[in-house]
Amino acid sequence: MSLKRIILLVFSLLVFAAIGAIELHGLVSVAGTSAQILGYGGFVAWRQAPVSKTAVTIGHMQADVYTSSRSRSPLLLVHGVNDTGKNSPEVKPIAEAFADAGFRVAAPEFTRLTRQNVTPEDIDDVVSAFDWLGGDAGIVCASYGCGPALIAASRSEIRDRVRFVVSFGGYFDLTDQLRYIVTDQQDATLAYSKWRYMAANADLMDTDDDRRELIAFAGERGSRPKEEWTLSADRLGRGARPMVALFESRNSAEFGVRLGTFPRLRDRIERLSPSRYIQGIRARLIIVHIASDPSIPSYQSVQLAEAANAHGIPHSLTLLNMYGHTRPVWPAVGIRSLFGFYAPEAIRFGSVVNEILGFAE
Repeated sequence: MSLKRIILLVFSLLVFAAIGAIELHGLVSVAGTSAQILGYGGFVAWRQAPVSKTAVTIGHMQADVYTSSRSRSPLLLVHGVNDTGKNSPEVKPIAEAFADAGFRVAAPEFTRLTRQNVTPEDIDDVVSAFDWLGGDAGIVCASYGCGPALIAASRSEIRDRVRFVVSFGGYFDLTDQLRYIVTDQQDATLAYSKWRYMAANADLMDTDDDRRELIAFAGERGSRPKEEWTLSADRLGRGARPMVALFESRNSAEFGVRLGTFPRLRDRIERLSPSRYIQGIRARLIIVHIASDPSIPSYQSVQLAEAANAHGIPHSLTLLNMYGHTRPVWPAVGIRSLFGFYAPEAIRFGSVVNEILGFAE
């Protein structure tokens, strides 16, 4: 195990003990769950209950259900955009951590999210998965999975049964987020994401030829340096050109005008924006974001918290002073980072975990 992680967890225990934030048995639970979420359950193996994983079918979705002898409260885990979905390296330790802490965790496979093709149908899938849990339950979501999850939590079918929603690194307004990806993305290593998102929405094209051209164009733009591009936007079919023009927008004003010429995409991203449904949420929102997030800027979570406050929705907002999206970059261990980073971040992260565990009782 990484020395950095050990220090983080040890400081979590010491700091919480020093300030008397939670009682002793809660301290152990918070530290243990934090370790498991970070993928280092071996550090606290002595206190873990065996967790079992059972494969089930929820409607048309395959899902894994994680339980332990402590499992009582239902919890739905909505993964973000990634190729492996519920089998991604981040999902299992989180699901096992919460199962050990007292939740019965269902982790469905949202197949469209594995292709970055987020659609309004994903909202229906979240509602169906939540219904399958039965009774009151919580939702934990990450990244782009938080759009459908938050909107589902506002739906009249389930909103009075959603106890809490943990939003980690999610977006609030998808139009604003797409504008950022297309025109403001500063991290060159993540610039490919706009082309992948364009390809994922090729289903909005009218013809198979336009879909194939768009996917090929996006594939070349996202995988090769500019000097190796061979495909020209001028040679694309008439149906594909507006989408390409939108994703080649150079500034916010240009983006706004071009999005207006493509109503199908504009309608899709509006229907996937929690900003339009926030007033329907009844659950407590536990909002967490890495402060320097190059993929989904943390101001998206700040705006979510501000909207929750405006509508009287109980919430907490935690910005972790790190760099990264769902995988933070850890600074080198030293005296300065120990007291300037690891100790305060342990308090912030531990406070979030402590709040979530309060719903396991």
